[in-house]
Amino acid sequence: MKKRIKQFITTILSVLLVISFVLPHQTLAANFEKPILNYVALGDSLAAGYLNDKSRGRGYPEFIKERIESGSSYLVDLQNFGIGGYRTTHVLDDLINPQSPKYQQVREAIKQADIITYDAGANDVLGVIGDVTKFNPNDSELMKQIQAAMLTVGDNIDVTLKEI
Repeated sequence: MKKRIKQFITTILSVLLVISFVLPHQTLAANFEKPILNYVALGDSLAAGYLNDKSRGRGYPEFIKERIESGSSYLVDLQNFGIGGYRTTHVLDDLINPQSPKYQQVREAIKQADIITYDAGANDVLGVIGDVTKFNPNDSELMKQIQAAMLTVGDNIDVTLKEI
């Protein structure tokens, strides 16, 4: 009887030992089976997650990340460089100006990126308009300034996309 109990205990311990080695590796293997998409978000408050009431919420990149992860077999590594108030010149500066504090980090992230979203330009135009509650579409001088700002936005976006 003692021999059977000893065999039973030895068998149980052996099974537990095998399980303790196999399960962690299976769990790790399951994590490595999911490919990772590197996602870089560049832009203004929409990317950063600022809401209409100026509070901080979740930016659209977080929703994109969640949607990809829930609808596919991918994990998403999100690097969100969105900053409230950013203009196209700021995004461009982060890409081409080595003196920018984020230059190195942004460029490295872009090199590794599988997905890049970019939104900026509204702040460029809103800076010309000023107080939107006093916007007068009949002000021909203001409309010329807005048009010039929009052309500059287009040029900045073009240079940014070429740099990316």
